[in-house]
Amino acid sequence: MGLQVMWDAAVARSEGLRQGSFAAVPFSLVTSQENLVVGYAAGSLKLVPRTGGAVRRLQLLGEEVGHVFSDRTDGGTPVNSFAASKADRITLALRPPELGLGAPRPWSLRLTLHSWNDARFSVPLEDGSAGLAVGVGPGVGPVAEAMYVMAFGPVRVERELPDPR
Repeated sequence: MGLQVMWDAAVARSEGLRQGSFAAVPFSLVTSQENLVVGYAAGSLKLVPRTGGAVRRLQLLGEEVGHVFSDRTDGGTPVNSFAASKADRITLALRPPELGLGAPRPWSLRLTLHSWNDARFSVPLEDGSAGLAVGVGPGVGPVAEAMYVMAFGPVRVERELPDPR
């Protein structure tokens, strides 16, 4: 599903929802770096208002998502790579193009790497083939760049869970 189609579906599903309900989009994110390290994260993005600014803008937000890597093992052998016990925690914010002065900005995937002292960076995304979103942005660790590829599932409606406290 392309970025704009997915976005339009999420916004349409969010209209008129009861308080405590929200539109959610399942996603997977794959990263690939020139040092042959591959990363994988999956979860759900929630349509929420962005904070700050005078204009109400929306974003799709995935908080505290596990991001596993091919060079992290549980037993010292490459066979056991992508160790869940050694996953980074990331927050993803997917933002649509913004109109303004000059050319519109592209889709933006803003990543916060909680395991790296909350380092933040953005990756410009565009629609690729097969309904995937693709972009090139900063690498993680000793590499300058990485390829980012996202896939999205059908939009669904979810409810907030009550706070157990």
